[in-house]
Amino acid sequence: SCMTHLNTIVIDQLSDATTKKILADFGMADMSFVQQARFLEDTGGEIVQAVTIALMEKLPEGALPEFRSLILNGEEAEWQEFLSRHIENYQEFIEDVVKHEVKLLLAARKY
Repeated sequence: SCMTHLNTIVIDQLSDATTKKILADFGMADMSFVQQARFLEDTGGEIVQAVTIALMEKLPEGALPEFRSLILNGEEAEWQEFLSRHIENYQEFIEDVVKHEVKLLLAARKY
């Protein structure tokens, strides 16, 4: 899909340690691996969408055409370079958005 590389960047933020920390932060550290995997599978698209919207709101207006171009055909390295150029501490920014979105999703569903 055209968002594959952004997905990869977001999924990197959901790597094992981060996911466990996020789940622990929300009192869900005792979720089984299967429950964790199901949660990420069920909500991954919503999380990526939330990150995409947050990035678009955070980016300067002049950067949006390049952002759209990257969505269509950017490589992961290009994404990282672009984000680091336009958003200070972009990894932390994405992680904060992910945490916020996970909190909302956990509140809205039973896992």
